[in-house]
Amino acid sequence: MKIAVVTGAGSGIGSAFAAALSEPKYGLDEIWLIDLNDAGLRDTAESITIHARLFCMDIAINEEIESLETELRKIRPNIKMLVNSAGFGLIGWFDKLDMQRQLAMIDVNCRGLTAMTYICIPYMEQGGKILHMSSGAALMPQPRFAVYAASKSYVWSFSRAVARILKRKGITMCAICAGPVSTNFYRTALDKSQYEKETRGLRMQTPREVVDRALACAEKGKDTCYPSGFMRFAAVLTKIAPLSWLLSLVMDASMKKYGTD
Repeated sequence: MKIAVVTGAGSGIGSAFAAALSEPKYGLDEIWLIDLNDAGLRDTAESITIHARLFCMDIAINEEIESLETELRKIRPNIKMLVNSAGFGLIGWFDKLDMQRQLAMIDVNCRGLTAMTYICIPYMEQGGKILHMSSGAALMPQPRFAVYAASKSYVWSFSRAVARILKRKGITMCAICAGPVSTNFYRTALDKSQYEKETRGLRMQTPREVVDRALACAEKGKDTCYPSGFMRFAAVLTKIAPLSWLLSLVMDASMKKYGTD
């Protein structure tokens, strides 16, 4: 049985991946949808054109990962594509944000993604593809969302390293470094009082724009995908400009706009 596995499938980019992968050209028998949001999972399942198997679970909890691994052992599917889209962010000064929420962010963005990758690889064959939602924030440290950017930097580094290992098996891995996307990310990441200020005038891609670009990059075997022209420019800039200068620039702009509170 040929399947795709999509985490974070209850909304946003994960849901858009499920919709794209349900198209006949991918030749899948099922899509396994994973999310904490049961209602969102059901909405996604109803919107796609092939059978969906739903897993309402937290990928950061070992016991739930083990339960999914048991299901994989029992069914032994051929995983044609794994999409690790589950994750969340918090925006604000590190010492002002809740510590437990920041640690939970690391658990989902890093530990959960790593665990999902580990348990799925044994069920992938030559031609299989793994896509990780990293972020443009991974390209350099970000003073206003230090832990989120660090977690996505982990995803980017992990993805490029393991891609070299899996290449020998004919499996590709691609980290998607997207900029702002029109999902619930900012509503989750910010206090209500900050939302309008942070997002006013912000140019956002749609989830489907990001997904289409990511799938095109994966098809070409790229290990990193920059879905927008702005992110491609940012990637070049972080390679040629001194990091200390870029950090000072970002920090000064953040201090001017937000202060230290």
